[in-house]
Amino acid sequence: MPTNYDYNEQFKDRLKALPFFVGLFIIVFFINKGIWALDKISVMYFFIAFVPIKFFAFIFRGWQMWTPESKKGSLLFILLFFLLGAFILDFETVPKLLTYGLGAEAQGNVTDFIVTTKSHFVVYEFTVNDLIFKKQQIVSISYFKSLSVGAVVTINYLKDNPQISFLVDLNHLKFETAGTLFLGLGLFASLYATEIKDKITSVINSGFHSRKPA
Repeated sequence: MPTNYDYNEQFKDRLKALPFFVGLFIIVFFINKGIWALDKISVMYFFIAFVPIKFFAFIFRGWQMWTPESKKGSLLFILLFFLLGAFILDFETVPKLLTYGLGAEAQGNVTDFIVTTKSHFVVYEFTVNDLIFKKQQIVSISYFKSLSVGAVVTINYLKDNPQISFLVDLNHLKFETAGTLFLGLGLFASLYATEIKDKITSVINSGFHSRKPA
C-alpha cells in the first residue's frame, strides 16, 4: 500500500514538470501569435507541414531512444500522449485551415445551436450551385454568444467538395493551432529531453564559471 511518503514524492515529481509546461505555454503563445501575423496561405502551409514533421520526428527519434536501458513504460506513455493528442487535434484543424486558406467564400445562415458540457456548436447551412449543405461546428464562446438563429455568417468551403466547409471563427481556429503547437512542441521536447536538459545545464554552468572571480 502506498504511504504518505510515496504520495509526497509523486507530488514533487509532478511539480518538477510545472516549469516545463509553463515555459512551453509561453513559447507557444508567442509563436502562434507571430504565425497568425502572416497571410492566411502562409498560416495554412505552416501548420499542414507541421503534421508530417511531427510524425517522422517521432519515428526517427523514437527508434534512436528505444534501448533496453530506457524507461520504456513512462517514456511510451508521454510520447503517445503528445502524439495522439497532436494528431487528433490535427484531424479537426487541418480541414479548417485548408478551407480557410484555399476555399471559396459564401454566406450562410445559422439554423440551430447545440450546447454540451464542454463545447458550443453552431449548426449552419449554405447554398452552392442550388445545393444546400448543412454542418455543425464548435466555436468560441464569444462568437457563440454573438449569434442568433437566422444570423448571416461567413463560410469558407472547398470548391471541389463543399461538404468540407468552415464557419469562419478565427478566435477558435487560433486556439486550435495553439493546441497543435503545444502538443507538437511537447512531443519534440519529450523526444529530445535529455539533449535539451544537457544543453541548459551546460549554458547555466558556463555562465556560472564566467562570473566566477579569477
